[in-house]
Amino acid sequence: MPRYNSYNDYKTAAQRHLMTCDYLVKSLSLPDNLAHKPNTSSYKSHLLRNIYYLSGYTIECMVNYAIYECVNDTKPRAQRISRVNQLYEPTYSLVFKEFGRGSFQYVIAWHNFQENMKVLNNLATSKFSQIPVIGQSVYPANWTTIRQLFDDWEPQVRYTSVAYTEQQIIDFHKLSLDIYTNIRSCITT
Repeated sequence: MPRYNSYNDYKTAAQRHLMTCDYLVKSLSLPDNLAHKPNTSSYKSHLLRNIYYLSGYTIECMVNYAIYECVNDTKPRAQRISRVNQLYEPTYSLVFKEFGRGSFQYVIAWHNFQENMKVLNNLATSKFSQIPVIGQSVYPANWTTIRQLFDDWEPQVRYTSVAYTEQQIIDFHKLSLDIYTNIRSCITT
């Protein structure tokens, strides 16, 4: 039987992804030098794809972490969950992974943060209302230029070429940092 991680690992992974993205973004502006940065467009394309991929994963991890925190807020202390596989909330049509226990609309293991943020908003009501995009009431000034990146993100982007500009990807990374920071400030654990 597999050993499942603590749901707090989502928060740790988000932080790790952000630190990696920060490094990759900084490396984009380094002067061309074969010792530390190959002077090729394919190298830059790889960096941008990884920034996009890890920025989306940052958002996914923080949304998932917040879902677990909100679920625990509704439970008595003795019934709170600590492992990702313990999530089973038929009321919200939410589960970590389907194991033949019914049909769920929201499955954390499906890596669909765009759908999971709907669950988060149902669970948290106004708690996250001021978080850009997640709360669905506040959007960054450049939302029209990065919305497609948000809507299109899925784990498979790491295998495909990225059709977005460098600035769009950097702005998407900034959005992921903003979401990370705001969710952390809303959750005091």
